[in-house]
Amino acid sequence: MFDQLSKHVTSMTWIRKRQYIFDEYRFTFSKLKKSMYFGFSEKIENGKLVHIADAEKALIDYLYLDKSFGSASLVFEKLRDHYQELDLKKLQEYSLSSDITIQREIGFMLDTLTLDSNLLYQAIQHTRGTSHLTKDSKTFNAKWRLYYDDRIIG
Repeated sequence: MFDQLSKHVTSMTWIRKRQYIFDEYRFTFSKLKKSMYFGFSEKIENGKLVHIADAEKALIDYLYLDKSFGSASLVFEKLRDHYQELDLKKLQEYSLSSDITIQREIGFMLDTLTLDSNLLYQAIQHTRGTSHLTKDSKTFNAKWRLYYDDRIIG
């Protein structure tokens, strides 16, 4: 879904957070709850077994790890531009294994793009409380009980 090679690679781990710089590339190991370590396939790279996130899980991880405007915008852009390549049912199922905020965020984005969000809406429709897409979100969406930033979906 990206047209440029990144100089920053993020890997998910439940053990501990680390960062390395090697040959002008930055490798970050970000810590997440063990229950969030799913949604990958196993591949052999250079004789080593590695776990590669499914595209749907990678989008969720962006939202999970970074509550910034940039991450939310990036996820919305990738959903908008690549929804035909994504398994939207899998995206919703993965979201259901995440926290309520992720469920609201992904559901809201799918809804905004007029894509199917029924699985997520069924899961959150009777919940209380609210969530924020970013720390600066001020516009409220009552269906998803989510504050969002207008610039993300604009």
